[in-house]
Amino acid sequence: MRDSDLDYLKKYLDSDKLDDGIELLKKGISPQYIVGNVCFYGNTIEVNNNVLIPRFETELLVEKTVKLINITHKPCRVFVDDIILTIHAGRLIAETKSKDGTLSKDEIQWMQDNTLSDATGDNISELNRFYNEMTAIYWAWKNYDKIGNPEIFGCMHYRRHFILKDKLSITGEYLDDLGLTADNITNIMKEYELITPKFMTMKGSTFIEKIGKELCILGGDKMKEAMSLCLDIIKDIHPKDYNEMQCILRGHNTGSFCNMFIMKKDLFFEYCNWIFPILFELDNRLGRNYEKGQERCVGWASEMLSSMFIYMKSKSIPHKEVLVFNQSPETIKSYYQIIKYKVKQFFQKGKKNNKYINYIYNYELFNK
Repeated sequence: MRDSDLDYLKKYLDSDKLDDGIELLKKGISPQYIVGNVCFYGNTIEVNNNVLIPRFETELLVEKTVKLINITHKPCRVFVDDIILTIHAGRLIAETKSKDGTLSKDEIQWMQDNTLSDATGDNISELNRFYNEMTAIYWAWKNYDKIGNPEIFGCMHYRRHFILKDKLSITGEYLDDLGLTADNITNIMKEYELITPKFMTMKGSTFIEKIGKELCILGGDKMKEAMSLCLDIIKDIHPKDYNEMQCILRGHNTGSFCNMFIMKKDLFFEYCNWIFPILFELDNRLGRNYEKGQERCVGWASEMLSSMFIYMKSKSIPHKEVLVFNQSPETIKSYYQIIKYKVKQFFQKGKKNNKYINYIYNYELFNK
């Protein structure tokens, strides 16, 4: 009789039934059958002699069905969790200057000690300053077995995380509060094949007008060239998608940005096979004769292309849009300051002095 089996009886049986339970346990009857339930992946499931009790190894298999990568290029919050992997994008060129400056030796060491590298196996880590987070997504795609070959794959960022609960509560357990757990994600993906940030509606503008304007502020004439080239390349590489992509760019006013998603494995591979040939050819045609500030044109174009792919797929597969928790300094300094930030006041008074708050937070999510 194992101590763990005895502990299980003590946890679930009333004291007046414990002695009888111990006698059954001595006869070799499973404690789960004696009690009438089994704890499996955070759920208490009723069982009897006609039900096979899930083994611990089965729980591990469930855990392996979900993996989310949390992409960063600098020290950040690292989750001690089996389904979330923090990946250093651009490990191969960590000593070179990024958009946020140059990492110190201590910061590089911290990244090596606390994050996975996008510079192993088949990788494009050296292109990170041009491709942004796409080097980490490429690494996950090409080294899928190294992340457990999950049936469900997702991508988030060091400062942007999905809110997968209909009602956000503040208990101090960050991942549980946001619903970023294997069982919750698995349950959601029983109904959906794709989860993305809520589509942003660009009032009074088409997709290309609004996003083109924003991206060209960042990348100037080179970004204008990149956007024009994207459609040409789609026509060459994915001709069957060309007409639909034209319609999305010029006839629609919604989009899902940030290169964030949760997908079934097959869809993720389809996405990668679709987008990376476009990005590589775009990189080739642009030629990298960039002026200062234009280096990330391919990375910015990837957000536009991802949004186009997501919009195209959302019309034919079950798709769920969710809010995103943004930890950037422009919104709030930490998770535990949400309430202090007076979210309710922002929504009730319709203030516009914060460029993110009205998009990513919904007061109805919070306990009143």
